[in-house]
Amino acid sequence: MIPFAKWHIDLQPIPLSERFSIEIEPEILPDTGCCEVIIHNEGIRRTSYAIMAHDFIISLNFSEGQGRQKMVAPGQTERVSLHVSAKKRPLFGRPHPYPFTVQVYTPAYSQRSVAGQIIVKPLLPTWAAALSTLLLLVFLAGSIWLLST
Repeated sequence: MIPFAKWHIDLQPIPLSERFSIEIEPEILPDTGCCEVIIHNEGIRRTSYAIMAHDFIISLNFSEGQGRQKMVAPGQTERVSLHVSAKKRPLFGRPHPYPFTVQVYTPAYSQRSVAGQIIVKPLLPTWAAALSTLLLLVFLAGSIWLLST
C-alpha cells in the first residue's frame, strides 16, 4: 500500500517546462574534494538553474559552483563542479563524516535536492596522539631518573 503523502505528491502535475532531475558524483567525498552536480533538463524549453549547497551544522565551505546559474537546453545534461572542504579540521581522532545538501532551483521555484557527504580526516591520526603521550611520559620518567641520580 502506498502512503497517502507519497501518493498525493506523485499526482501533482509538473509543468513540462519545469521537469528536471539532478545527481551528484561522487556522493561521498574523501577529505577535501570536488564533486559534480549533474542537471538533466527533462523539460521542453531552455531553463536556467541555480545551484545552492549547505550543511546544517555550518562546518563546511562550498566554492566554485555555489550560487552559480547554469543554462541547460531541453533534453540536455550539464555538469557543474562544486568544491567542498571543512572549515576546521580536528587535531586528533578518526575521520568524521559531514553530510551536506545540494539544491537546484528553477526561476519558477521548482526545486530538487540531493545529499552528499564529505569524510574529514584529522590533522593527526589517533595513534599519533597516543604515541606522543607515550613519548612525553618516557621523557618525563627519564628526566626524573636523571635528576634523582
